[in-house]
Amino acid sequence: MENPTEETVDAGTDRRGGSWSLRTMIFLLTGFMVTTAVALAVALTWYEGSQIADEAVTAAQTRAASAADEFRSLRFRQIELMTEMLADDPPFNAYVSAATAVDLFGNTTPVDQTSLRDELSDRRVNLGFDLALALDQDGTLLAHSERPVEREETLADVALVNDVVENLIPRSGFLQEGQQVYQVAVVPMEVEFNLIGFVVTGLLVDNALVEEIKQVSGNDFIWLAGDIPIASTLGADDTRTVLDRLRDENLLDDASAQSMSTNLTLSTGLWNARLDRVGGEDSNPILGVSLTSVDRVLAGYRDIRNMLIVAGLVVIALTLIASMLLARRVTSPLTALVRTTQRLTKGHYDENFRFSGGSSEVVEMADAFDSLLGELREKRDMERYVAELTRFLPDPSESVERQSGSLEATRDERFLLAVEFRESRDELPDFDPQISLRAAEELGRKLAGICRAFDASLELFAGQRATFSIPGDRPQDTLGIASQIVAGLENKPSMALVKGSVSRATIRLEGNPHRALFGKPVLQCALLLEEAPPGTVLLAPNLKDLLDPILSDLKIELSVGQGRLSGRRYYSLGSEALLNIDMLTQTPQEPTDSDPTMHTLRTLRTNPMTTPTSVSVGDLFGGRFEVVAMIGQGGMGRVYKAFDRELEDYVALKTLLPEIASDDKYLSQLKEEIKLARKITHPNVLRTYDFGSASGVPFISMEFVRGMTLRYLQEQGTKLPFSAALRVARQLCSGLAAAHEQGVIHRDVKPENLILEASGNAKLMDFGIASPMKKMNDTDGLFVGTPTYAAPEQMEGRGLDASADVYACGVLMYELFCGVRMFESKNMQEIYAAKLDEDFTPPDALSSAIPHRLGSIIMRCLRAKRADRFGSAAELEALLDGIRA
Repeated sequence: MENPTEETVDAGTDRRGGSWSLRTMIFLLTGFMVTTAVALAVALTWYEGSQIADEAVTAAQTRAASAADEFRSLRFRQIELMTEMLADDPPFNAYVSAATAVDLFGNTTPVDQTSLRDELSDRRVNLGFDLALALDQDGTLLAHSERPVEREETLADVALVNDVVENLIPRSGFLQEGQQVYQVAVVPMEVEFNLIGFVVTGLLVDNALVEEIKQVSGNDFIWLAGDIPIASTLGADDTRTVLDRLRDENLLDDASAQSMSTNLTLSTGLWNARLDRVGGEDSNPILGVSLTSVDRVLAGYRDIRNMLIVAGLVVIALTLIASMLLARRVTSPLTALVRTTQRLTKGHYDENFRFSGGSSEVVEMADAFDSLLGELREKRDMERYVAELTRFLPDPSESVERQSGSLEATRDERFLLAVEFRESRDELPDFDPQISLRAAEELGRKLAGICRAFDASLELFAGQRATFSIPGDRPQDTLGIASQIVAGLENKPSMALVKGSVSRATIRLEGNPHRALFGKPVLQCALLLEEAPPGTVLLAPNLKDLLDPILSDLKIELSVGQGRLSGRRYYSLGSEALLNIDMLTQTPQEPTDSDPTMHTLRTLRTNPMTTPTSVSVGDLFGGRFEVVAMIGQGGMGRVYKAFDRELEDYVALKTLLPEIASDDKYLSQLKEEIKLARKITHPNVLRTYDFGSASGVPFISMEFVRGMTLRYLQEQGTKLPFSAALRVARQLCSGLAAAHEQGVIHRDVKPENLILEASGNAKLMDFGIASPMKKMNDTDGLFVGTPTYAAPEQMEGRGLDASADVYACGVLMYELFCGVRMFESKNMQEIYAAKLDEDFTPPDALSSAIPHRLGSIIMRCLRAKRADRFGSAAELEALLDGIRA
């Protein structure tokens, strides 16, 4: 009996009881969509064709008008240049100057028109103008290149000329002489900065001009002076027809004020005529008629519309046939895909999805789905492996945290300087808490900065009260801290200074670290602080003899003041004395042998101490990192888990050991690590955040990952499942590929530097000896790395490229898949010789679970000659992607 809850999918039956098969629905839907699309396309084309044709006509007219304007402007510029050359001609200027000269009695010299006309004729041959005029200062005509000048003939009543006469600014425009129209330019003439007249030159507006404009724009043109044609590219009959139509529609009058357009029929078909005013005076404007062939513009759109109708019918027929074939091809893989997906939802990842038929896209879809199945299997196996392993293993970081968080205390002689800001303590209850918080944070940063400058310890900070501890052999530092607090803060705090045997420790309360101070000086300092007035340091009685010599060298005396509550008398230093200490420590003069105390204070202020100090669990390292636990230690330094207050997240702090932090070689190596590692951002590379130094300790802050290294997993005696190992290998290559893209070689790929998160994601870490890629023939003779995993050329100290990391990947993958170490010897010479011999047992010969293809890939990675290996981690990753569990 069939299980009624079992869901099946069939290409021919609708799950919800429909009678149409998926194949039929694809066929009908495709046919309907194509038929509708073609019909809409024809209708829209019919409508849009007309709209586009109109727009095309308008666009053609606009382009023609722009071309005509540009041509006209260029011609005006040519005329202006000719006119300026004539105006600057000294002989011609001399003739005009003589013609306009006035004698002592106010009489002008008679104009020698013949000479002036001869001069204009000579210039006409040289400059190529059609018309030239010479005018006096008032616009009266002195000479005309084409005819004699009548008595008292003037052009001052012409708007173009009058504007130049009035403003003495050159202008260009149109000038009508009888039935002829010229493009002219009017330019003043000067001799020694004296105006002597004006010169006018121009070119004739004729058929040759509009023919040139036609060649540029592609349109025919008619130019009119009023309603009289002066130039045309059309025949006489067509020109007359155009003008008659424009007169009938009264467009000539309107065109003088704005552009007008109309359609008309000529002997050659339908045309569109556009009228524009191109110049002239209001009483007699110069009009341009631009003509575009509408039939020529519409021809292409009509052909497209007809072809679309025919093509649409053909497409409909072919689509109906193709849709039937497509339906058959599509439904088969979809059915198989749905059935497999249903099994995946129930957790069955062990199936393979194969589909050999169909198009390349269908095959690609099947391959992609099969790859997804492989990824899911690998992820499941990795998560199972890590989860099963972590059930029985202790958490390394927690064990270190428990050890580091013990109540181990240190006891030594120290100064305690307590500071209290009573103005903040006595604020009203309804004061804004956010403002108080921001003020406390700002105060804390300032105090921490002072603390770092003097290499002191900020043992307590409670918003309004802080306590500094300074080693007992550094009394001058206490004075320096107090002076800087007074000098650097507006609110003058109350302060108390004592000295004695103090115990310091880190204790854990509810899992959180806290700094604690014990001893009689702690209580003495608290009582003395309550007595201190604002801006004053009260001293314990035993400090007078200790501080007197230091203060005497600074020319400062201790004063005696009364306690704020009890009225008792105490030795004290007021604000003025503390400010004097601060000023003296800033003097630019060189210290002398007789002034050692001032030299010490000034050195501490301007050059904070850089002697490396240790990092302890519970410290607020660098005023930013709350050190939670030590999670690892190597030959170069220690790694701590810390809470970064700026990032508000847990980070890993890598620091140098105090005994080697002053070695420039190691500091340079640490800086190189941060510069290289910060270039790389990838899910399979441990992120590096920052590099810095605090209290003399150089550090790197990195992403904190709670996981286990691959070496740690291998040492547990359980071999990774093949699918999980394949996933780790691909992630390693992916992270390395990201590094290689940035030009960075890791140089130390090994299981210790590959950490696995609880989710199974692998991250490559520790770029401490990474380096930029070098040329293959570079040699520095220095080997850096791990001999077991290093490429032969790396052991030789030669320049490296990405293939060196590929070799290390080969060694790591050999051990990962085979479960055995490649090189048991500890002798570098023996390891080097074995790598050159290449006498390795193929991985697929050691385990039948390893495909031959994977074994060949690993063996190629282990070739002694770098040219025989894969060129990059990206190439290796691409090959591993083709292998599935």
